[in-house]
This record gives sequence, structure tokens and C-alpha cells, in this order.
Amino acid sequence: MIAPLASSLRRQYGRIDILVNNSGVYEFGPPETVTEAQFYKMFDISVLCLLLGHAGGCGLAFPWR
Repeated sequence: MIAPLASSLRRQYGRIDILVNNSGVYEFGPPETVTEAQFYKMFDISVLCLLLGHAGGCGLAFPWR
């Protein structure tokens, strides 16, 4: 999902100067009531998206790497 976006940005702008990845969710309630599905939703959006977004964007922000 990130690779096509990064390719499009590289073609259009050559590089990016700033990458802001501001995403996160939380299921409010006592921790013991969080289901496995809710946990993975929170993890995927709050952590995995951050890692994948930066991995895909770093080549544009640091083209010499």
C-alpha cells in the first residue's frame, strides 16, 4: 500500500522533506475487556502503520540511502 504512494511521490516531487505519520486508535475500557480483534486493530493502526509508513517514505526523505 505504501510503495505505490512512495513511487507516485518520487515521480511527482523527487523527494519529500517532511513525513508526519499521525495515526492511532484506542479501545476505551478496562484492559481486561479488550478482545484480541480490538488489540490487533489498535496495534495495526498505531504501530504497524507507523513502521510501514516510515519504511516506505524514508527512501524519499533520504534518497542517498
